[in-house]
Amino acid sequence: MKKYSTAVKILLAALAFSILLSSATTVRAQTKAYAITVDGYIGNGTADFIIRAIDHAVQENAALVIKLNSSSGLYSATGRIVERMLLENGGIVVWVTPSSGRAAGPGAYILLAANTAVMENGTFLGAAQPDQSVQSTAIFEQWIGEIATYRRRSSQTATNFVTGNDLISADNAAAAGVIDLVASDITSVLSYAGISGSETTPLSKNLLDIFVDAISSSELLFALLLLGFFGILFEIASPGLGIPGIGGLVCLLVFIFGVSLFTLDYSGIALIALGFIMVGYGLVTRRVRIFVTGGLVAQAFSLFLIDKEPWVDVAGVTLKAAFLGLVLLLSLFFLRFKKSMKRPVALSDEELIGEEVVAAVVLKPRGLVQLNGKMWPAVCEGGAENGEVLVVKGVKGNVLVVGKRRERKKPVESSEAE
Repeated sequence: MKKYSTAVKILLAALAFSILLSSATTVRAQTKAYAITVDGYIGNGTADFIIRAIDHAVQENAALVIKLNSSSGLYSATGRIVERMLLENGGIVVWVTPSSGRAAGPGAYILLAANTAVMENGTFLGAAQPDQSVQSTAIFEQWIGEIATYRRRSSQTATNFVTGNDLISADNAAAAGVIDLVASDITSVLSYAGISGSETTPLSKNLLDIFVDAISSSELLFALLLLGFFGILFEIASPGLGIPGIGGLVCLLVFIFGVSLFTLDYSGIALIALGFIMVGYGLVTRRVRIFVTGGLVAQAFSLFLIDKEPWVDVAGVTLKAAFLGLVLLLSLFFLRFKKSMKRPVALSDEELIGEEVVAAVVLKPRGLVQLNGKMWPAVCEGGAENGEVLVVKGVKGNVLVVGKRRERKKPVESSEAE
């Protein structure tokens, strides 16, 4: 909760600084307007996009119309957007559209921070209460109240969006003094904001914005965690393949980057890591009852502790069930795979040499071969095709060194002299 308090203090300091600047800043009339669309989840990619659009509009002495329809997003991303908007004394118009759209959760803060707040008929504003403790509710109440006061809007109505989770229509918002205009066309919006003309130039997200928003998805992050963990586990169980290990490492690195975008309880993250270590150790050592069960229990607890985002259900009931189910399924699959890879006790290294094996995959030069119905990691100099019959020439640890079979040459029969 200290994290929220620090962030709000920074935002309030920026707000106070902008007030000092406002008296010395002259807003020039704008004759050009850019427009961006913010629809749905507000992640850090969206925050980068909005901030970049504001900077571009300011540089071009143009207005910026943000077409908003959002009710969920990240606390950190919303804070960055609001902080940047409050530094401008004019030119930023937020228009809640289309009809039936809403500015709820983070969207409410963004609308209230605009120089000109507009809603289309049939849209709604509010429902900004964080799904957290009483202390965090008080912090968000203070934050939204300060934003409304600075933009000369009704702070009482604004704080009710947090304390009472109120959701009001466009007409009621205008009557309560939290927005400036109810309009259903861009011409009316631009005219009210004092912008000549009736057209806007659209700006779009770049690929990096889209990528950052994508990895802000909790479902994708948990999928990356699963793929990363089991990819590395598979590599440990069958050394030499390379692809599962590299893929698993990449997935874990992207997961770590994605997690850094969230406001999370890191004790939950620690429990997830501990759970995976226990599951992995239990599968590798075959101590399933103690370590795998303990790991699954640790992960179950972690999913209830991890969530700290005020407007995003990072680990919902469906995700919790799916995550634990996938861990259990993949654990059973890995256990069966490891069992099939177990070396036959009856054969020593010397007895293995000379045995015929069949390439289960293409060896380049590493891969898997089948011997007596069991899968073995193997290496073949020069490589081998899938299904090719090979011969064991040596053993290095748990890896078979195999080679091509040598065809015996048929003896040349001497022809009898006639």
